[in-house]
Amino acid sequence: MNRNRRRNLTPPPTLRGKQVEFAEMRRTPKDPMVWVVTLWINGWPHDIKMWAKDELDVFKQVKELQRGAHNNVS
Repeated sequence: MNRNRRRNLTPPPTLRGKQVEFAEMRRTPKDPMVWVVTLWINGWPHDIKMWAKDELDVFKQVKELQRGAHNNVS
């Protein structure tokens, strides 16, 4: 039933070495564990879906994206 659910919510692997800035986050109405995060990547806004339980978890994942140490969003 939930096959490939997390695989579809991962950011592209091209974020390494690019400037990533956090803009905003919002929870999806259908699933409270899925967050839509707006990031500015090299000056362009991008909406990325993230699997997180709360705001702190989203901020941790964004911080890892900014460091370039994040391979997979969980």
